[in-house]
Amino acid sequence: MGHWVMNTNDELAHLYYSKQLTTVVAVEQALATSLDQASIYATLATAVQQLFPDMATIFISRYDAERKMITAMYGTHDGEPIDVTTLPEIPLLPPGEGTQSQVIHTRQPLIIAANLNDRIASGPVTYVGTEGGYTESAVYVPMLAQDTVLGVIQMQSYFANRLTEVDAKILALVANTAAVSLQNAHLYALAQSEIAERKQTEITLRNSERHLKAAQQELLELNRTLEERVRQRSAEVQDLYEHAPVGYHSLDAYGTVIMVNETELTWLGYTRDEMQGRPITDFLAPTSQATFHTVFSVFRQRGWISDMEQEFIRSDGTTLPVLISATAIYDTSGAYVMSRSTLVDMTLRKQAEVTLRRANTELARAARAKDEFLANMSHELRTPLNAILGFSEILLEQIRGPLTAGQRDALHNIESSSHHLLTLINDILDLSKVEAGRLDLQFEPIVIADLCQTSLLFVKEMALKKALKLAFSLNDHMAVMEADPKRMKQMLMNLLSNAVKFTPAGGQVRLEVIADTEDIRFVVHDTGIGIESDDLERLFQPFSQLDSSLSRQHEGSGLGLALVRRLAEQHGGSVTVESTVNMGSRFTITLPYHRVPEPEEMPSSSVIMSRNNPVHTARTCKTELELSPTKARILLAEDNENTILTIDEYLQNKGYQVVVARDGYEAIQRAEEVHPDVILMDIQMPELDGLEAIRHLRAKPEWMATPIIALTALAMPGDRERCLASGANAYLTKPVSLKGLVMLIEGLMHS
Repeated sequence: MGHWVMNTNDELAHLYYSKQLTTVVAVEQALATSLDQASIYATLATAVQQLFPDMATIFISRYDAERKMITAMYGTHDGEPIDVTTLPEIPLLPPGEGTQSQVIHTRQPLIIAANLNDRIASGPVTYVGTEGGYTESAVYVPMLAQDTVLGVIQMQSYFANRLTEVDAKILALVANTAAVSLQNAHLYALAQSEIAERKQTEITLRNSERHLKAAQQELLELNRTLEERVRQRSAEVQDLYEHAPVGYHSLDAYGTVIMVNETELTWLGYTRDEMQGRPITDFLAPTSQATFHTVFSVFRQRGWISDMEQEFIRSDGTTLPVLISATAIYDTSGAYVMSRSTLVDMTLRKQAEVTLRRANTELARAARAKDEFLANMSHELRTPLNAILGFSEILLEQIRGPLTAGQRDALHNIESSSHHLLTLINDILDLSKVEAGRLDLQFEPIVIADLCQTSLLFVKEMALKKALKLAFSLNDHMAVMEADPKRMKQMLMNLLSNAVKFTPAGGQVRLEVIADTEDIRFVVHDTGIGIESDDLERLFQPFSQLDSSLSRQHEGSGLGLALVRRLAEQHGGSVTVESTVNMGSRFTITLPYHRVPEPEEMPSSSVIMSRNNPVHTARTCKTELELSPTKARILLAEDNENTILTIDEYLQNKGYQVVVARDGYEAIQRAEEVHPDVILMDIQMPELDGLEAIRHLRAKPEWMATPIIALTALAMPGDRERCLASGANAYLTKPVSLKGLVMLIEGLMHS
């Protein structure tokens, strides 16, 4: 049935095209018999309406090349005539501006497939009948006579993608025929005027015999003037043809060159005698010869071809890339007579394409270098941080013995500073991901009240140290929204921590959430130091701080607010700020709000808020107090000695048996020897990397079900996906929480 429908559609399209061609032929015959410009415009208008009865708007304009003005000659809107005498003349705009002006400059049709109103929003445009709805697409076709633009036909449709290249070609046939008829009518009018003058002269001669000789002499002079005008006009037309900015040639039915202009001869370096009378294929490159043989027979039947790329061979052996557009000329019986072909030199465009490709290659290389640098720096920074945080965690749990109060405070400071450094590393990576368009958001339902409470808990201790009052208000405590919980929490904690940091002791920080029908606003108020109005523009710029002096009072990297703005934009929203110096600031995150229907059993806030944390994705709900590690055997594949020492000591202290391998090959060998219950696999290792080692193990049936945790410093876009795709059950980035690692191990073992 599908094949029958396709054939039926082809037949309908062919029938519609045939009807249009029939109409075009009839119109061309009608235009050819008329020498009155008003009748020609009326016939042309009727023809366009018959060919395209569904158009919202049709305009026919006349172009005066001497005055460089465009005048509306005919117009309809929704089938009703428009009084074009009320419309102003439009001046010809510079190249690249205006739709009609662009068509006049290029002498080529222009199709606007969609968003027409945006394309013509500026410039001297007269809007007609817009109360009925805006048109979406349009076609503009020049009225050409011997490469002279006499006017423009434009059609507009209410529907996007309504007008096609075929429509433009059909319209061009009528437009060009009308242009020739208008030119003939103009010449006829000139001739009639001359004849009228001549008749008047004859009457004068008959009425005044005594002036006969003078009248006869005047008549002879008038004839000579008329002949001179015709000669001048013919020379002008010939000069336009010969020295046009594009190449012209005509081919007979066998593809032989019968006419060629001087421009094309100059481009190719041949004489007229060398080209005329020879097949055009003699001057084409081999690949273009094959294309020509395929296309020319179709062209003779179809009647046109547009923007076909070809390569000509110059007389010196070099090649000339061109774009060819051609129209076929038929006799009264419909037999092909010759082509009118136009050539556009593509040399500069080809050179620009090569330059652009080189530039794109260089940009891609720079982007790769940046990614490699960030990935390497992330790995190099995370690896020592993993040891610092791991040893801090071991010491704080007093695995190596009891601590004094001073030692515990020092370790807490080490741990806090390390987490601060990790936050900076993560902010830099997140910002680079957003700017590269590679930060994928994980949307899921979020209980807004729980999101805000969790974010406020993050700054609660900082606020208590400064005796700040924290406040929170929400107009709908049951509100649930779709968003990325990790990134939402990241935005709120950035704004709240900034508010606490820049608010003097005894002040207030308030989080206000307003959920409306279309958007939701998270507003962070503070009574802090405020921001100068001149500094607001720099506030959201990466690595930019308002106080960058050596004596500044507040630390920071200048990344937080830049990241907040990027993440808000990723969610389809925005961030704004209002501030008064010494009175406080007000930051507002505005996001689209699509209410999420509350399910019968809403998951608890802890489940919703931790869904993106790999430690909590295990199929267990055990808390730290319920955790009771088994005497499981753990294979640790890791090449960094500090990381090995940290994880080995901690896991053995928790009762695990730990076997160490220092590269991928050794990991496979030790796995076959000891048959571990869980494998911790580093990714960047010598000899054989962790991804290949995981794939090798998963290829064997005995390792199909063994839990494998990718434990790595790789944190760039796609790293997590590559690890999981290779066969890892979970993915953790260094530095890793040792407690969290134990919880994940137990969760995987009991799932």
